Amino acid sequence: YDTPRYQSLFRKSWAPYRAIVEGAGQRTLVSYANEARHRAVITAFEALRAHGYSFVAPKTPYEVLRMKGPGATVIKYTTGKLLVQGRAKLETERLLKKHGLA
Repeated sequence: YDTPRYQSLFRKSWAPYRAIVEGAGQRTLVSYANEARHRAVITAFEALRAHGYSFVAPKTPYEVLRMKGPGATVIKYTTGKLLVQGRAKLETERLLKKHGLA
């Protein structure tokens, strides 16, 4: 984007251009506050790692955590709602109840 060929094509103030040039950038203060607030929930779900689940980046700002495992995805929302979806939904729900997470 910085080659002379494209200098006149892109405005430097254009938001998508700035996002590409600046990269991911600095995290906001809100993201740090949310991370600290939900730390207890995240550590409670660490128990699922032993059963093949791994943390995945949340897709929306309303998700506390998202975990993918063998046949199911677990999503915990900021409202407290817990969503389990996938073909292994029943087994995952039993596992969550066993660990006291449901």
